[in-house]
This record gives sequence, structure tokens and C-alpha cells, in this order.
Amino acid sequence: AEVLRGELGVEGATDADGAVLQEACRVVAKRAARVAASAVAAIVEHAGRVGQETVVGIDGSVFKLYPGFKQEMEQTLQDLLEANARCVKLEMSEDGSGLGAAIIAATASR
Repeated sequence: AEVLRGELGVEGATDADGAVLQEACRVVAKRAARVAASAVAAIVEHAGRVGQETVVGIDGSVFKLYPGFKQEMEQTLQDLLEANARCVKLEMSEDGSGLGAAIIAATASR
């Protein structure tokens, strides 16, 4: 509730209000991690890389800073790919947009 009252200026916010907001954020973050991991699993399957060592570079402050986000993605990969999930490694990729552009340019020039 302190964040609601202090940083967001919500007058009269109670501890119960803070708890509801905290739970809503937790549920939304969990869903986001599961959706992101589902997309990763679909790409791994589509690329025919199930069971092969695959490193997935992920850029973004949520992946990097939100507590448990990476672990929720890994659990979802386990749920979807079962034993093959051990072959998929999720790694933080700094400057992902610049790196992605370089990879696309290099691939397109082949």
C-alpha cells in the first residue's frame, strides 16, 4: 500500500488494496512468462530442433529483472517439451535489437 499511496499518489489505499495489486501483477507476469515460453517452444518445434541443444537469446528488462520470470519460462518449456526442455537454454542477450539486426543482415547476405 505504501507504493500506491506514496509513489502513485492513490489516497486512502489500504494494505488489502496493495495485496490485490501485488497478486494481479504476479498473475500477469506468470501468464506473460508462459506465453513467451510457449512461443519459444513453438519455434523450437517448427525449426526441427526438439532434442537438440538450442540457446535462445532473450532481451528485455522483464526477463532480466522480474523475480522468477526466467524460472517460470523454464517450467513452461518443461511442461511443453518434457525431457527435451533440458536442451533449450534461455540466456539474457544484451542489446538484442542490434544483435538481431546484425544476425538477420548476415543471414540475408548468404
